[in-house]
Amino acid sequence: MKVVVFLMRDEVGADRPLDALYRELAESGGAFECRWHIVDRFASIDCKRSHVMTRAMQEAAERGEHFVTVQVDHDVAWEPGGLLRLARHCETTRGVVGAIVPMRGFQRGFGGRICDGQVHVVGSDELVRLGHTSYVGGAMVAIHTEAITRIAERLELPLVSPGFIPFAMPMIDSEGCEPGDLPDYLYEDWALVKRAHQAGVPVHAYLGVMTTHHGATPFTAETAVRPDERVDDNPLAWREQTLKEQRRALRERRSRGDRR
Repeated sequence: MKVVVFLMRDEVGADRPLDALYRELAESGGAFECRWHIVDRFASIDCKRSHVMTRAMQEAAERGEHFVTVQVDHDVAWEPGGLLRLARHCETTRGVVGAIVPMRGFQRGFGGRICDGQVHVVGSDELVRLGHTSYVGGAMVAIHTEAITRIAERLELPLVSPGFIPFAMPMIDSEGCEPGDLPDYLYEDWALVKRAHQAGVPVHAYLGVMTTHHGATPFTAETAVRPDERVDDNPLAWREQTLKEQRRALRERRSRGDRR
């Protein structure tokens, strides 16, 4: 299995994923081919993601073979073996597979949305495999080049200056909105996943790898879940609002005159 890792570096401090990647390469025993690229040419993250996906698609076409790409943000670390398991699942689905990465700062939860709203996060690959998801975040995500090519071709995405296809261009999404609802603004990673759905590409969240999102302090699964959100007395399980429930809650607040 060929895996190409793109390190999405926005600032100095890219040592955490590099350390994890070096360790995983050393422990894999040559189980997979892995190259990595530090991508800091563009200031905008949507341009960065679009650039590396275009680059991977072009390489796959030139070589006549598809492979797995993994995008990792500079502030994410993971347990040993996690990247390899994520890549193997992507090789199986030939689609998009995102790791569960906690959000940083005052925000709670994870950078994605699971279809049924209930998630059990564990560190064992034997217990939890893949979950169907509406959205996954881009902090640690595997995308097969077959999926990249399908998105570009089925949606007829153009090549734009300075020389990439806008896979991750943010978008406004009104699908599923009822009269009076505000449309959703999809940031670059969710916009990418929305395009994957539109192109018929399978999208999953992989729940079998524990990650840490480094900010001023490390953010882990335990810090991402409030006690009142926990499910079945499991500290690593939570219930989040589905998109429909969020829109209903917003309509109720607006009907009370609350514009927050």
